[in-house]
Amino acid sequence: MLLCPKRRNKDLSPAEPNEKELDSIRKKPEKLKEIRSRLSDISWWMRILCQRVAKRANRERDETGRFFNGRFKAVRLLDEEAILACMSYVDLNPIRAKAAVTLEESKHTSIAARIAAFAKENEESKPIPEAVGGEQNTSSSQSKVKESPDGYLAPIELVDSKGEEGPKPSKSKKRCSDKGVLSLSSMTYMQLLDATARLVREGKKGFTPEETPPRRKLHLSSSG
Repeated sequence: MLLCPKRRNKDLSPAEPNEKELDSIRKKPEKLKEIRSRLSDISWWMRILCQRVAKRANRERDETGRFFNGRFKAVRLLDEEAILACMSYVDLNPIRAKAAVTLEESKHTSIAARIAAFAKENEESKPIPEAVGGEQNTSSSQSKVKESPDGYLAPIELVDSKGEEGPKPSKSKKRCSDKGVLSLSSMTYMQLLDATARLVREGKKGFTPEETPPRRKLHLSSSG
């Protein structure tokens, strides 16, 4: 109901469904089954996504009609190498299209969110300076921890620090699962992507120039 809202707030954001609207689905078994099927259907998801993008683009350009040519193409990723190649391709899109020079400047990408989260984590782990009179400044530790910039993304590490495998339902509820996707550490993936971004690829307009200094914190020795 948030994807296809019946009502909207004044700022046009989806309005939280009320009990009557929820009952119109949850108390009707056939309707509930249909909705659950749609939520796990990639074709239905792409239909909604393309529709939203087309409406916005046409409104901005004062045009009408279809925005995308043809249907989407879904390819099953059968091994970790394919997953890594796909992730890298998507994360490097802004740089290859010459819309960004560095990974952290690549707007709307997972890697930019991961780097922001990494920087935030390092900043928060710094020792808290002592206040005048030798008293410890505890305002930072007492303040509410803000949501991590990459909290909605799947973790990188497939096997966590406890060595546990298998399904991992999300504890934060900000993402579907807490299970990772690669046998790499987050640091290793970021370093690999930074090095790949500096390679000049035939047929691609953009890359990260060699003279661009790498982010120091991404090139510290990794424990992963």
